[in-house]
Amino acid sequence: LATVPVAAEYVPTMVRAGTVLFKKMRRRRSSGAQIGDPYTVEVYTNPVTNTATGRVFVDDFNSYDYKEGQFVYLTMDCEASTCSSKPLSIQAKSVPENEAKGRNWPAAGTQVQGQLPATKQVNLAVERVVLIGLQAAPTKVTFEKDGQETELYFTTRPCGGLVCAHVKKPPIVLGQHGWNLKWV
Repeated sequence: LATVPVAAEYVPTMVRAGTVLFKKMRRRRSSGAQIGDPYTVEVYTNPVTNTATGRVFVDDFNSYDYKEGQFVYLTMDCEASTCSSKPLSIQAKSVPENEAKGRNWPAAGTQVQGQLPATKQVNLAVERVVLIGLQAAPTKVTFEKDGQETELYFTTRPCGGLVCAHVKKPPIVLGQHGWNLKWV
């Protein structure tokens, strides 16, 4: 265990190795003001297993339309030197009759895999992926989708005896799947 200093201006955050966090990093007066902001994905690699995983649920921040399947729910899995995402579903719950009136809610117990329509003004873009706890600095980072491979700009720095890599502007959109982020 380590002792970490704490002050009014600085509060440390502890994250378990092997976790992927989805964050909106721009400071705003409220979370509602962050709707249009892109995501930063922080991958805290487990140095023993060389893996990380995380989930994110996004809706329109404004309504109960998630009950009609208007949401994005996904898992991002990283293993060795590759990250990818896949959709997850949720189980619909029973809704009181007075709430369900005039709505297109799925029957209780059914599995729902959501999708946010383009009309919802929610930004699902990822502006940065931060790979934390790599054993060695990568020499190349690529994005693969539909057989196309694109090399991405990244920077590295030492962090706690390991390496951190900042991948700038990857073409990742939450809710779109079938891609791989790779580093060598």
